[in-house]
Amino acid sequence: MIYVSHSLPVNDGTGPQLDRDQVWDGLVLKADNALPFVPAMTDCVITERHDEHCFDRDIEFRSQRFTERITLEPKHRVIFTRIAGPVLGTIANEIEESTNGELFLRFSFALLVRD
Repeated sequence: MIYVSHSLPVNDGTGPQLDRDQVWDGLVLKADNALPFVPAMTDCVITERHDEHCFDRDIEFRSQRFTERITLEPKHRVIFTRIAGPVLGTIANEIEESTNGELFLRFSFALLVRD
């Protein structure tokens, strides 16, 4: 099992100041179509919608095919659960907020490489 987690400030002073709603909208866009956000991904197609907060998609990432189940926890977290492919596990993109209101994005990976 490989586990990595890293947090980055949303508003670092170099670009527009984003609020939680804007960050969430960006995470939803990435969940629907990650191609503009993940350069190593060459294909991303939603294959089934289970409800408004859960859907499956097929992706190609670094020449490997995966199926992911996407779970949206509104304005908080998007969970990508790999349900088919050579690397299984979960990836989470989470909005965090400090006590002084500063926003952060946490990217966490818990992955199991087959063989």
